[in-house]
Amino acid sequence: MRSMKKLLSMILVLAVVLGMLPANTIAAEGDCVYLSISFDGKYIDDKNGNPVVYVPVSMEAIASVDLKAYGLENMLYDGDGDGEYDTTALQMLIYAHEKIYGGKWSDVTFDALPGSSYFRGGIFGFTENLVYFLNGDFPVDESQHSDSMTVGATSDRIVLKAGDFIDVASFSCYSFLWDELGGFHLFADQNGNYVHDYSAKQGRPLSVNLKHSFCDLMYGQSWVKNATDYKVYYGKTFGNAEGSAVTDENGNVSISFPNAGTYYLWCDGDNGTDDGTHIACEYYCQTQEPCIVSAPAYAKVTVSEENNVREYQDVSGILNATMAQLAATVTEPVFGTTAGEWTVFSLARGNYFAKNDPYFASYYDRIVATVNETASAVNLSGALDKNKSTDNSRLIVALSAIGIDATSVGNWDLVEAYSANGINWIRKQGMNGTIWTLIALDSGNYATSDPEIRQKCVDSILSLQHNDGGWSLVTAKAQPSNVDITGMTLTALYPYRDQPGVREACEKAFAWLSESQLENGGFPYGKGETSESCVWAIVACTEWGINPDTDPRFIKNGYSAIDNLLTYYVEAEAMFEHGRGAGSNAMATDQACYGLVAYDRFVKGKKALFDYSDVSFGAPAETEEMTATLSLPAQINPGDSFKGIIGINRWDNEAGYKLLDFLMNIPKGITVTDVKASDRLSGGEVSWYVEAETGKLRVVYFDVNEHSTLTVSEGEFPAELFTVSFRGEKVTGGSKIQLGIAGMSLKLTSDSEDEKSMVVVNTDIAQTVVSVVEGISYSAKCLYVGDDVDLIPSTKKAVAVAVTALAKGTKLSYNDGENAVEFRYSEAITQKTGISTYIALVDEGIPMENFVDETYYAIGGGSAETMTFGDSNGDGVVNAQDALAVVDTWLRKGDAPTDDEILTMNVNGDSRINTYDALGIVEAFVNNTDYIVVTKAATVAPNP
Repeated sequence: MRSMKKLLSMILVLAVVLGMLPANTIAAEGDCVYLSISFDGKYIDDKNGNPVVYVPVSMEAIASVDLKAYGLENMLYDGDGDGEYDTTALQMLIYAHEKIYGGKWSDVTFDALPGSSYFRGGIFGFTENLVYFLNGDFPVDESQHSDSMTVGATSDRIVLKAGDFIDVASFSCYSFLWDELGGFHLFADQNGNYVHDYSAKQGRPLSVNLKHSFCDLMYGQSWVKNATDYKVYYGKTFGNAEGSAVTDENGNVSISFPNAGTYYLWCDGDNGTDDGTHIACEYYCQTQEPCIVSAPAYAKVTVSEENNVREYQDVSGILNATMAQLAATVTEPVFGTTAGEWTVFSLARGNYFAKNDPYFASYYDRIVATVNETASAVNLSGALDKNKSTDNSRLIVALSAIGIDATSVGNWDLVEAYSANGINWIRKQGMNGTIWTLIALDSGNYATSDPEIRQKCVDSILSLQHNDGGWSLVTAKAQPSNVDITGMTLTALYPYRDQPGVREACEKAFAWLSESQLENGGFPYGKGETSESCVWAIVACTEWGINPDTDPRFIKNGYSAIDNLLTYYVEAEAMFEHGRGAGSNAMATDQACYGLVAYDRFVKGKKALFDYSDVSFGAPAETEEMTATLSLPAQINPGDSFKGIIGINRWDNEAGYKLLDFLMNIPKGITVTDVKASDRLSGGEVSWYVEAETGKLRVVYFDVNEHSTLTVSEGEFPAELFTVSFRGEKVTGGSKIQLGIAGMSLKLTSDSEDEKSMVVVNTDIAQTVVSVVEGISYSAKCLYVGDDVDLIPSTKKAVAVAVTALAKGTKLSYNDGENAVEFRYSEAITQKTGISTYIALVDEGIPMENFVDETYYAIGGGSAETMTFGDSNGDGVVNAQDALAVVDTWLRKGDAPTDDEILTMNVNGDSRINTYDALGIVEAFVNNTDYIVVTKAATVAPNP
């Protein structure tokens, strides 16, 4: 056990030093290591009564500790074998114990075994339960690491360098070693970099992220995650709270400071797991309650005065209109600088289309053909041009944005071209080549066969920095820099910010960029100015965590970079100009669009424009075959009447289908009472019959008189084709009913020998099980979750709850002790399924399993309020005025919609309220079709 204690008690972390970019500034590291020490979740005091929290200790002072003088000559360490002893964490601990804490080293019991140093007591007043992380992370001692145990390097083997920070903690109970709530808390910026210094403006909200870093030595696991539902304190005196805020589900909290000056942020350490089986504390410290197992966090905030506080601008209206225009005009993007990769990139990073949308799938199909032909002709290991590496880079950036692995595009590896053809090929385009090589490689974190290719690009870029601090395509350093190229370069260098040369170069570049800004908030291009230059200043700022709309460095004469970019917008065309007054321009629109995407992502706390860590990579979507779907309620009572909806995922009105037929297996106890065709399906009539012997339902749909072509009206897919009405006459509680489509086909001609005369529809997924329950039971489905893009906040989700054996319209209330919800009755969904169904917009954090738990519901006490999809203005009638009400909402006329208004407006059941919903309302009242959200809710997921 003692050897295990030695292993566990000396956890020290060796991690890559993360760039410390506080909000709205770039700060250089000092020649210090920063030390924090805590006991049971609170920072201890030094010899002068001040908390030991992020105390700077100079490297010179640490190096002055002579281990030989302490009888520790066997602990001297030369990690790189250069003949010079390294400065280690052991020296820092000795210095801190004597000079900062005021203790005596003679009081410390220390086992001095190289690679296994162990403090048994005395240091900082602690006993044995000592743990410390370096730079907020857990390093693995590779010499001792195994598959079954993760071992941390001890203090005599940790080499320190300027800018490192160490958090030391001790706990009364040993359970901190394996409790998943143990570890350290650290503040971070929106890019995930740990931060101890923030800058903020008076009265302006500061967004702060709280992380939790932990390593379980018993099982060899380590991780960093967002610290959710955690209280963050703030005040002008550390430890004296003037207020607090609780982190959200992403570990974020927003705090505004009323006055200029210095403020402090902190959180305390917290208890370990309390899951009813917690016995560690009972064993180690004789208490049945969980003990403190985590360390606190600290940060300083420098708040400057703001006489005219600027609020973040909401650009989502213009952004969405621009993306809609791009999608409408560039219907089939191809390989190229216009109507190609940049449009795809903007629509992908703007989340206009989902990753698997046919828009991107068809683009990829065209790209594969282009790449196969072009790369073969060039014949340079996947290069798409003999001289322009940016052709590869541009395509890699776009493909990665839609989750396509650029190492396997058709028959080619587009990434290998960089290594195979080398830095000379890349530099044939000068700065453009090296800049975009870095951006492309980092977009998918791609490995390269030449491991030095990235550094070669970085070194080349740094060598070409101009004397004024920026860059341009001209290599003469005395020449003036260019805003576009400087913005691109800053963007490309961000992942390499931990390199001292990079950080210094970027500080100079941002200073030049700020000085170059014009009095109207724009940026020069030659003797004039362009929207593109403004875009690249915006992209660079957001990549580095700087708000280009509120940071004083990028506001001139009251105008910000965002203000200036919006002056190039041509509202009537939803496009942007290259030069003001020159008329709309496709390339300017592409660049302005992704500039607005960059800013919109920044203010909403999403990953930066070129940070693709939020993109899931996978194979591109393939063209779908025709597939049938079957939607049924999850539960019924014995004797209930209910309905099944038969749909199809795609349809070709040009194919000339003349007849549709399908078979369903009807189990015993179930009676078919009717089959009706959907209003979206036309061109025929329904005939149906159930065979008594086999129990098969046979359905035929065709025009027996006119031989018409079957068509499906325009709208979203899956499209509803038929409604089958059932009654469970002879089923018993506790049983399960298997219903499914046994076969479906579409006939084009009567020639059975012609293999093209019939299309067989895939029915594999058109199989459903319905549970038969006794009395009242609940099933639920999440219809959509807001995404913060168009008026539906990401903190909200729409939930449909179907309740068996409940009279239609009966009041239904939900309360789990933290959330109280009054559900609205939906006649439309109830008619669709035959089961009483309710809907509500609720807190996204409520687990879906709660909505099938009867203990959270109260029934009765009156009638439920009825919610009518499409009745946007609440006058009880769905007509053109409701569609206009949706349009007005999307235009941001009036107040933000209420929860009930969101439910009535979002008729297509996606995560946004926009003009698609307006069109859906028109389609519904003109064509008498169901709303997509109603069809979506018709199948309610079974109980978890």
